[in-house]
Amino acid sequence: MSPTLHIAVVTYNRLASTVKCLESILSRTDADYRLTVVDNGSERDTVAYLLRLHNKKKIDDLYLFDHNMGVACGYNFALSVSREPFFVRLDNDIIIQDAAWAKVLMDVLTRQREVGTAGFHVWDNCPAETLAGLGDGDVFIARSFTTGACCMSRRDVHEKLGFWCEDYGLYGEEDKDFGFRLARAGLTAGYVDKWGKYVRHEHTPYETGGINELRNDKNRQEAQRMRRLNELLYAKGLRELFMPRKYDATLDGVRVSFSENPEYARFMEGVAKVGRKLEPVLAAQEDGKRQGR
Repeated sequence: MSPTLHIAVVTYNRLASTVKCLESILSRTDADYRLTVVDNGSERDTVAYLLRLHNKKKIDDLYLFDHNMGVACGYNFALSVSREPFFVRLDNDIIIQDAAWAKVLMDVLTRQREVGTAGFHVWDNCPAETLAGLGDGDVFIARSFTTGACCMSRRDVHEKLGFWCEDYGLYGEEDKDFGFRLARAGLTAGYVDKWGKYVRHEHTPYETGGINELRNDKNRQEAQRMRRLNELLYAKGLRELFMPRKYDATLDGVRVSFSENPEYARFMEGVAKVGRKLEPVLAAQEDGKRQGR
């Protein structure tokens, strides 16, 4: 029988968390699934561990990037090889707590067709308001986006909206961008409210690769500005809701290298020109947010 669910984990070092994440998936997933791991150019110890799991057939598909392409590119590559009805992305510091986790999310996406993405709260500030009871005390809560750390979607949603946007750097705003496009397409994002019951997010810092340094205020502000620009373009019909991939992949066994898609690069040159014209609008939006704080 073909698996129903494609589980994708993007790794970048954090070996101890990666081990716990993958072991929890393998031991606590009560569903037929295919497991793909995409490594974003980790150091040797992490790569060696992943190769051992792959050789033992614990990982169905392993892809090793030649350098860090960021989470959006990693999950997009996994999505590009997925053929299952459901796709879930899990960060490599997510720990599965309850074996029913996958079935709970698939049930949400099956029973409520207006829901395009669903995950679990990975923060401790679960809101009280609810959209609909799911039975067994589980409740789906609509939100503007589902965090990329734990996000399940249906295949038909990606047939309509394509991939996660790769415009925002290595660790950016692609989950919020996807939520915006979902809403424009008449779909809903959100969470099942059981914080800590089904999954736990360890929020493990990156101790190598300079990732924590990349997550500085300047880079965050640039990524947020780019997202606001894209949202304006989506809203005005100047950019399609369907998102293509920014990079073309070359596969050599389990090794993957990338080059920027020339057509995408030309399109982004036009986006940059529009962005300069819309700078006053973007600046006014930012001023409004500051005043609202």
